Amino acid sequence: MNARVAILGALLTGAALRIYPVWFALPYGQARPDETTALGHAVAILAGDPNPHFFHWPSLTFYAFAGVFTLVSWIKGTLSNVDLFLVARSAVALAGTATILAIARLGRQVADDRTAALAAWFLAVAVLHARDSHFATVDVLLTLLITGSLVLVVEAMESPRRAPLRLRVSSEDSPGQPSTAPPCSSWRRCSFDRVRSRACATS
Repeated sequence: MNARVAILGALLTGAALRIYPVWFALPYGQARPDETTALGHAVAILAGDPNPHFFHWPSLTFYAFAGVFTLVSWIKGTLSNVDLFLVARSAVALAGTATILAIARLGRQVADDRTAALAAWFLAVAVLHARDSHFATVDVLLTLLITGSLVLVVEAMESPRRAPLRLRVSSEDSPGQPSTAPPCSSWRRCSFDRVRSRACATS
């Protein structure tokens, strides 16, 4: 099977598992108590206080929810409590679906198309990830950002001149100077010498 077709199948399957049913338990908001905490801080930000006063969880999710609420309110008008849950859960479900693409990209970078397709399918049907993609909490967005960061790091290692991130390492022989070691042509051939120079060498 063509790898792109397989990844597309994983993406559609993963989207279905994550989007259905984001409306569960509504209008009762305590089915997942953590949601009320996240949504409450997002609404407080919309009310004019940019400080969430809560740092037990990564705060970016609160700002992301606040931004999405603002966009939807421009279209729909005033949002009810049920609307807040639906909008936030839908945003998380989309983030969970996007993570499938990110893991497929990472699999292709570090291995091949077959690995990319397998990685996409494994994440698409992963019970924990699919379940948490229904909740308006921080976990799934955090997973997407971590996976996306790994994609950028590997891309920088593969092609420093074209990458959005440029990695520079220095050797002990010339401290403070960029390493003269050539960029890795493949992540699989990349190794780090932690003792001597941390320079990326090709085999």
